[in-house]
Amino acid sequence: MRRYVVSNCDHAGMYYTLHFTHVTNTTPLVSDLLNNCRCAISCHIRRRMDTTPVTFETFAKAYECILECVEDEFGKRKKHLTADDLKRVVIIHRTLISRGLHLSRIGDSILTEIVDSLLCEWEESAPPSVAVQQLVSLLSRPIIKSLFSVYDITSNRTYLPQLPEIPYEVDDDDGIAIKLVRLVKGNEALGATIKCDTDGKVYIARVIAGGVADRSGNIQIGDRVLEVNGVSVTGMSPNEIVKLLGNENNENGTVTFKLEPAEIPAAIAWNESRHVRALIDYSGSRDSLHPCPEAALCFTRGEILELVVTGDEHWWQARSLGHGSFATLPLGSAANQLKKRVGVIPSEELQQKHRTLKDSEKFRIGSRKFLKTGNEIDSLLYESVSLLYPKQSLIRPIVLIGPPGVGRNELKKRLIAINSDHYAASVPHTSRPRRSHEKDGIDYHFAKRDSMEHWIRQGRFLEYGEYKGNLYGTLADSVHAVIKQGRIPVLNTHPLALRILRTKVFKSFVIFVKPPPFDILKETRRQHRARNLQAIDSGHHGSTNTATPISVRGFTDLEFEQMISAGEQLFQIYGHMFDHVLTNANFEASFEQLRNIVNKLEHEPAWVPSDWVD
Repeated sequence: MRRYVVSNCDHAGMYYTLHFTHVTNTTPLVSDLLNNCRCAISCHIRRRMDTTPVTFETFAKAYECILECVEDEFGKRKKHLTADDLKRVVIIHRTLISRGLHLSRIGDSILTEIVDSLLCEWEESAPPSVAVQQLVSLLSRPIIKSLFSVYDITSNRTYLPQLPEIPYEVDDDDGIAIKLVRLVKGNEALGATIKCDTDGKVYIARVIAGGVADRSGNIQIGDRVLEVNGVSVTGMSPNEIVKLLGNENNENGTVTFKLEPAEIPAAIAWNESRHVRALIDYSGSRDSLHPCPEAALCFTRGEILELVVTGDEHWWQARSLGHGSFATLPLGSAANQLKKRVGVIPSEELQQKHRTLKDSEKFRIGSRKFLKTGNEIDSLLYESVSLLYPKQSLIRPIVLIGPPGVGRNELKKRLIAINSDHYAASVPHTSRPRRSHEKDGIDYHFAKRDSMEHWIRQGRFLEYGEYKGNLYGTLADSVHAVIKQGRIPVLNTHPLALRILRTKVFKSFVIFVKPPPFDILKETRRQHRARNLQAIDSGHHGSTNTATPISVRGFTDLEFEQMISAGEQLFQIYGHMFDHVLTNANFEASFEQLRNIVNKLEHEPAWVPSDWVD
């Protein structure tokens, strides 16, 4: 017999332990079923009670650990999960994370009591059928009873400690109820904000999720603060109270509060965590409207934020998971302790109010201006995102965006050359006549000018232009054609094409190819030009060393500066659409990075706009 212990933290930060006993004399099918249930329930409990995201890697390791325990007892252990096992794990993880599980209450009844009652009735019934005997045996197992107990705790939300009855000697008129809370916070911030009313009374205004106050489970919003370390705070200013909390004389960072409890809500609100992508840079210390800059969470554009508490109309609580579409927060990683901190950020509604106020002021003084970016996203703070899981039927185009000369075309050609069965470029259209060496449908799709002008009016082109009196362009249908072949389209397009490519239809993965700083850019391009000249002199022309006129001539310093400036402008305008930023300092290193990114895209979940996920 083996006993498993799963510790978890409830909504108030209080820890409890669930004990599961695994009985070895079961069939492998039942054993696997029970352990799968335990895995799903324990993961669900953690998701509902602890806002730390459960990554697929963490979930898979936990799942494999459970199988290891079971299979060790049966004397047959596999080294790793099989491909079929991983498919099942992906399905379970996707269900838990993407859709979530919602527990429904059974009125005022307790599930464990109902099951016990049924067991008594079935055991007394005679003669019981084989099916009933099997069901009684299954429901009587300790692991199943433990699961029912967990269900009762979560569905009935019985988290608050049961306080003893008030002694009969105490008179209700003797005074108000008081609670004394002693916290050992060390060098960590308290994780709560205060507010003062006009009468000088001090109240807890906000409790930061995951902070010392939240983990204690004894401090809640609305509690009135009477004393801190034996000193009355009534009439004090917030700054004076903060100094009192940070007093160096506090032994071992211990703080004692004397609080008048706020009313306990009848129903405890559960915050279902959701995720957003930051569309702007934000610093709380520079926000004059922030209620507590010290508790602010600063972030930059492109960070994935997990919204932990969104009950406040104007100020949310969130933590950063990192940058880019593959952002995750490894559990237990010491390097990510700072990122795990929850901070206060402005809500979308607050931004809407600010924008309305600014627009009305500009309109009033007659100086209303608009920033044209091809998208109204510049006025938003966040973009709602969800995890999109890879599957065999899902093919996401790779779109390379960057300034001219940065090396996008070379990266694209190299990627297609290493595996042309897996990657392909779309075939553009042109209205010019076909040349003798060109093949229709391979070099270009040759079409009449009238037809192309008609397609332009229909908005079917990703991008188009005119050169020497002839039209050139790439139809969206050309990208679909590559996808139908089962290959991944690799595209170098103008950023304006993202209005079509970065949609639910294509679900494109957008990579910004960024030029390095001037000195590095100049040196690496000089070396690249030297290699091209050497290849020309020796007569060897490989697919990776194809010399173009600009690579033979070389760039001027002015062209380098223009390339860097154009890159900065592209990032400023379209940066909110980029899934990854690749700095092309060294071509070989950049190409390896590109290969790793596209390989990761095919095997790991990525953050995408929520409306892309079905």
